[in-house]
Amino acid sequence: MKTETLFIRDAEQLADSIKQVKVRIYMPDQICTGYIYCPANLRLLDVLNGPSGRLFCADKKFLCVNRFEKSHGGHKNLAADTLYVNKDNILFMTETGGEHTRGLGEISGIKPYPFLTKLSRMVKLQLSSNTTLTGKLHYPDGQEISDILNIETRFLPMTEIEILAEHGSSNQKIDFAAINKDRIICLEDA
Repeated sequence: MKTETLFIRDAEQLADSIKQVKVRIYMPDQICTGYIYCPANLRLLDVLNGPSGRLFCADKKFLCVNRFEKSHGGHKNLAADTLYVNKDNILFMTETGGEHTRGLGEISGIKPYPFLTKLSRMVKLQLSSNTTLTGKLHYPDGQEISDILNIETRFLPMTEIEILAEHGSSNQKIDFAAINKDRIICLEDA
């Protein structure tokens, strides 16, 4: 009886500390919208780059997306309840709604990890799928863009983004995205 009580209490604590976050994943030939597990005190970027965990492991090759919908060429279809996306194929990813993209510097009080002052620079990124992103790339104070491009972290934070189609016209604006730096062909100041 005591074991059951502990198990139920641990399960309730786990449920309170993990939320499903709605995300949009941009891949070379399709866009997937669905939900991923995210601890209540972490951002989307932390889940992609941060420490390992049982449900959300940054070092895993595949990202589990629940209740997903895929679109390709303007057509939407619901394929199944669960989709596993190879992180290598993600161009960039954004949260749709919520505040999981906000850094802890926005919140007063004690932070669970050291808060770093960040700088930003307007850049233009050419991605491997003929997609161009223009926006603010964020990086720690004391580093240069070349430093963050050459560290092990896979996903980089970018805000105030304009997505440009192949022909150069703007087709969408988003507030935040985690950019897969392995899919960046080139970066230039904007």
